[in-house]
Parts: sequence; structure tokens; C-alpha cells
Amino acid sequence: MSSSILKLVGVFAMIICPFSIFGQSSGPSEMLGEEWKAINGYPSYLQQNESDSLVVWQEQILLHMDKEALLPKDHLFFKAYVLTGPNQLRVSASEVMKLELLDKKGNLVETQYHRIEGGASFGAFQIPKKTKPGEYYVRAYTRWMLNYGVENFAVKRVKIGPFRASADFNEEMEKHVEVFPEGGQLVAGLKNRVAVASDWVDLGGMTVVDSKQEVVATLKKFDATVGSFALNPEMGQSYYLMSKNGKKMRLPDIQGSGYAIQVNNIEADNAIVEIAVSPSLQGKPVTLKGEVNGITRFESDIRFDKNNTTKIEVSKAGLPNGVVTLKIEDELGQIWAQRPLHIANQELTLHVKETHNNEKESFLLKVVDSEGKPVATDISLLVKDQKHNSLFSADTESFTGQRNQRFINDLLVWTNQLPNDFPLNKHQVLPTEIKYSFQKGLEFYGQAYDLNNSLLMDQNIQVVIFKGDNTVIQEVKTNSEGLFWLENLDFEGEVDMLFRTNGEDTYTNLVRVIPFDYETPELKINYETASQPLAQNPKSKQFISKQRFENFEFKDKPERLIPLEGVTLTGDKKMKKITPSVYNIEPTRVVYQNPKRPKTIPQLFLGMPGVQVEGLGDLYPSITIIGNVGAGPVLWVVDGFPLSQAGNGGMSTIGNGTIKHSLDEILDLVNFQDVERIELLTGPDASIFGSRASGGVILIYTRSGSYAAEVAVRKDAQLKFKGFQSAVPFEELMTSKRGKRTKKSSTLYWNPNLKTDANGEVEVPFALVNSEQIILEVKAVTNDGKKGSLITTLLPQ
Repeated sequence: MSSSILKLVGVFAMIICPFSIFGQSSGPSEMLGEEWKAINGYPSYLQQNESDSLVVWQEQILLHMDKEALLPKDHLFFKAYVLTGPNQLRVSASEVMKLELLDKKGNLVETQYHRIEGGASFGAFQIPKKTKPGEYYVRAYTRWMLNYGVENFAVKRVKIGPFRASADFNEEMEKHVEVFPEGGQLVAGLKNRVAVASDWVDLGGMTVVDSKQEVVATLKKFDATVGSFALNPEMGQSYYLMSKNGKKMRLPDIQGSGYAIQVNNIEADNAIVEIAVSPSLQGKPVTLKGEVNGITRFESDIRFDKNNTTKIEVSKAGLPNGVVTLKIEDELGQIWAQRPLHIANQELTLHVKETHNNEKESFLLKVVDSEGKPVATDISLLVKDQKHNSLFSADTESFTGQRNQRFINDLLVWTNQLPNDFPLNKHQVLPTEIKYSFQKGLEFYGQAYDLNNSLLMDQNIQVVIFKGDNTVIQEVKTNSEGLFWLENLDFEGEVDMLFRTNGEDTYTNLVRVIPFDYETPELKINYETASQPLAQNPKSKQFISKQRFENFEFKDKPERLIPLEGVTLTGDKKMKKITPSVYNIEPTRVVYQNPKRPKTIPQLFLGMPGVQVEGLGDLYPSITIIGNVGAGPVLWVVDGFPLSQAGNGGMSTIGNGTIKHSLDEILDLVNFQDVERIELLTGPDASIFGSRASGGVILIYTRSGSYAAEVAVRKDAQLKFKGFQSAVPFEELMTSKRGKRTKKSSTLYWNPNLKTDANGEVEVPFALVNSEQIILEVKAVTNDGKKGSLITTLLPQ
């Protein structure tokens, strides 16, 4: 780790604000001992007390994705910034990030593991081929983050198509559209603003009508599926949201009295809250409160003017990034209206301008801090085509630019959605108990049985991991319940695991393992539980038992599991799936049997160079070794045992001294389906067998009883293990066959690792051509936790 980051951590520890926790039964120091005090080389003085430790080491993830609408088999590119502590430094004790695709009920669809390096992770997530159309969520977290609650995970909503690009409702509107009065209800006689969100259908052309079918408001669309309208309802009247084709949905009932709240959130430094009250409630003492995670961050008494309205300016400077809940509360604690407010204070400013250098089009990005000083950092950049940016582009209001972007982000939060640039709350409720440790590598948990389903207790287990053409062998010991654990596994892609132990034959030394996976945490969106997930992924081809995460982490592993001190690496060697040759002599010529489509022994000899076969298909086939004139009879060796050469061994001499060898005896002795391979040794290589090998040696290797048993039951002792997902560069993927389905997507360019120089600048060689309008999304997070983002548009010259 660099000295600059160490200094940042040191300064961070000096200025930390104390937090208190209650009922903590264990903490980082107790859990990890000396390892905690020196983890990753961080200073030990950071752990002066448990509460400070929990504050310092809280992790959060900021997720930047290239798209929000995809098709099956599309690739979703992402950059994840892993931030630690209240100042959100870009350092991480965790080295593994879990990325999940969940349906809207919280059921797991797909999982990936990614390495965390330098406080960041990036890669591409491919949508499974058979994913059904609908609303899904991409979620990223580390195991350590489970201590602080699932509401702190990074969660982004995505839509997976194909999409219906029309406003034609085939079913009831209630199944597709939700309405959100800004204060939570519609109040008669007051100007109420209402947000509308749709899951699939286009909101374009929608209107609001009363019971007489007269249009009283028109919906203004700001995104493909988000819009709003203003309404001044009358008591006793009914109102309906109506689509272009005449489908209607009734709006909520009108309340006779109450409060209406409207928020202007487009300014960077403050939000203007406008409140109106029914005349019957004028003079009632009420307060405007702003809460974060149930903690009041500001409050202001509300005093109305003669028009029963008031405006309150809320400064964003003292509020943490994230969601602040605005509430109008009376002196009895009754909530009359409430509304979420999106806060995204920028600590960095990003600029972009086009450049023309030597007739090569590009654009220049620059990052500066709040004082205008240049910042050298890495940034993630997305360039996308406006034409494919949303599900529907017609009659959609533009929302690029910082002010308008704040407006649309606030509208998304208001409608219970997450904006693309969702910030993080810097202060969270600390855990009362530590249940999960930092994860340094991939892990595997299992329970071992023999092939008779008897539990293997207190036994050494060999785990053979097949990595391409190589094998890695590791050794562990089961506990009294047959459980064992592997840690710090470091593989990319999917690998095969074979489990075995000591035994007299293959059947007894193969081990059947039941793998255990961690439970899927519940899905929470905007601090609300979306649903409880199923016990397991119903689409999984491999049954995996589910256990709660903490059961492995703190019940079974430290006390009841018996892992080695690390794992014992017993060998790396070239994987061989065949019986070794006798005396390890390399054969002159060799031919292999195909176990799926076995050939007869004469047919096998047809594939051996220098061997001529006669009588193929007859009752008495024979072979002749070309060039072996007058050399004598061939020696047959089956599974290492030479056969008797009594008589002439089926040998006969034909013209010019060439010897013909009958296959009658060998066909009676060896079943061709049992043959593994046939080798031919001649000359010096055959001398190991003495003078009887003057005519050469033909060695037949069969699939022995133990080998056949292994073939038959091998699958019972073998599992697939998913390693780290490899990060494929955007350009490479887009030019490969795998990128064909994504070439028509909105993403034109993606680079998660651009680096600005000492002047805070980086030039991007991207020509703005073949598009009417380009959208740029840039995100930057420095090592000391400063954040900035930019969404803007550029027009090709």
C-alpha cells in the first residue's frame, strides 16, 4: 500500500467522530486478534476501542454502470468503488466483491465474484440467455458489509427486455403504473404535484381527466418511464390517469384537509420546500423535519402567510449524501406529509471539451477540486448514444446538465427508484454484533460422504482442482460432522473439483461432497425490504444447500470446522487422464480409443502409422508392421504383462521377409470396449523387454476395474466451482463474437480506468460521429474519498 494512503488513513483516524454501540458481543479486535491490529499494514492505533474500529472499517460501494436497459445475453459493464470509513477513503480490507442479479422479488438469478484492488473493481456482467423480461436489480457488496445491514449494499435497478415500445396497455394500467402524490396524499383546494412511474409502457401522451372525462392536467414525461403533473383537486370529485388509447386508472381519493408539499431540488447548495395548508389547519403548530436513518438532521417551525403557504430553504451543506426524508409533523408526533429528498453534494468538478489535434477528433476531461486545483485520479467514463439511451425517446424532456440531472435524480428517488448517480450516506447505524470477517479470497464449504452415503468424520480429504491442463491438489481434514473448509482460493472462471481420500480402490477413495452456499440476503431498496428471497436458485443445475452466512463464519468455522493452517499445496502437474506408460517410455507410435464411440482393435490399428491391417471385418484379421522385415515375432503386452510367445505367436512370413501377425488371440483376450490405448515400441525403445522384443512390442492398456469404476462414479465425486470473473476489456468484447448482441446497444465507449495527469486532464480518443447526440457520464472518486460526477451531452461537429 502506498505511503500516501497510509497517511490518509492516519489522518482519518485522528479526526474520527466517536460512535456508540449497544450490546456488542464481539468486535473486530476480538474476532481477528492481532491480525485485525495489523491488517493490510494499517497502523495499530486505529483500534483503540471497538466503536472507533467499527466506524473506521465500515465499507460501502459506489456502483457505476453503462446501461439500465438490456436484452438477454447483453453485457453490463460496471466500475465499483469500495469506500471505507466516514470519510469514505478508497481503501478496502476486503479483497472480494460479490455481484448479484436479482429479480424484483429478491430471488437470485446470477452471481459473480470480482477481485478488489486499489479500492475498486470492474468488469462485465452478462445477462443469462433465458432471463425472462421484467424488472431486476444489480447488487454489489462485500462479506464485511453484511455486519452493517443489507440496506447499505449498492443496488441498481435494470430492465431486461425485449421491451414494448408503445403506450398500448394490454392489461389493467394498475399493473404497469404507479402514482406518487408528493406529500403522500391529494388534498382538496391545494396545488398537488404527482409523480408517475411505469415499469414497461411509455408514459407519453397521458392526461388526467375528471369524472366528466374532461382533461384537467397533462403528464410531462422526463424519462422513458417517469413523469409528473400538477393538479388542484376538488372535494367529492374523482380523477383518472388516462393513456393515449383511453385506458384509465383512478387516482387516490381526495382528502378534505391536509398539507401539500413541493420541493425544488435543482440547485447545488440548497433545496426550496414550498408548503401549503388547508384553511381548517391554519394556526396548528407543525414542524418540518429532515431525517436520515431515523435520526433528525434538521428541523424548522412552519409559519404560514395569509395565503396559507410558506417557503423554507434547506441547506444541503450539513446533510449527508443519500436520501433525506422530509416530514411535516405536528406537536403530537402525527405525520401529515412526507417526501424523500435526494442529496448529492459534489466534492470534485468535472469538465469536458472537444479537441482537434492533427485532424484526430477527441475530447478532453479535466478534474478539479472545490478550490479549482487539478486532481490526478482515475475515472470511469461512459459514452452512449442518445437515440438508444432510453426505452422510448419520443417526446421525452431532456435531463442532461447538472441542474436538470439533480431534478431527474430527485424524481427517481421520489418514485422509489435509484438514480444512476446514487450517492452514499456517510453515517450509518453501527452493528451491535460482528458476525462476518473480511474476505481475502474465494472459499468453499462442504460436507463429505463416501459413495455409500456414510459421513466421513475426522478424515483427510484430498481436493483435486482442475485448471485447464493442470491440476492443483489441496488437503483438508473434516471435523466430527464431516464438514471442511477451503479458503483463499484464487481461480478465474469455472473449475472442476474432485474429492477423494485413502481407499483400497477407486470406489472407496472417491468422496461425495454436499457443497454449502451462503443464504441470499434480503433485497432492500431505499431502506425498504422488497421481498424475502427463495431458499435457493431454482434454475441452478447443481443443488447447493443453503446455510446462513454467519453459521459458517462464526459457528462452524472457528469452533467446529478443522481447517489446516492454510491449505497444503501438494503438487502442480500436467493433468493426465490415462494410465502411465510402462517404465515411462515414450511410445514410438500410439493410438487412443474413443470411449464414447469405441472402435474394434483392427480399426484402431488403422489409425497407427506404419501398421497395415488385413482382413478387416473378417474372422481372422492380421497386421503387418511396415519396415520390420525379418525382425521376428512381435511381443504383446497387456496392462504391463507380456503374453506368451509359444509357437509362432500367430506369426506368418510372407514375401520379402515381411511378417504378418494374427489378431485372433488378442481379440479373444481383450474386449475392444475396454481398450484405453495401444502403443507400439520398436528398436532401442523395445529393448527393455529383451530379445523377445526383436520384432517390436505392442502394448495394450485397458480400462481397469478401478478405472471403470472411477468413470462410472466420478461425477458423484465432482463439483463445479465458480472462480473470479475475468475482466474483459470493452473493445475486446465488442469486437468478439460474444459482443455481437450488444453492438446495437446505447453504449458507444466504456473505460473504467482512465487516469488524469498532474494537470487533472486526460484526453480520450473518441470521435463524435454517426450520432445525433452523445451523452457522457463521468464518475471520479479519489483515494481520499472526494467524489464527483458529470452527465452532459455533446453534438458531433
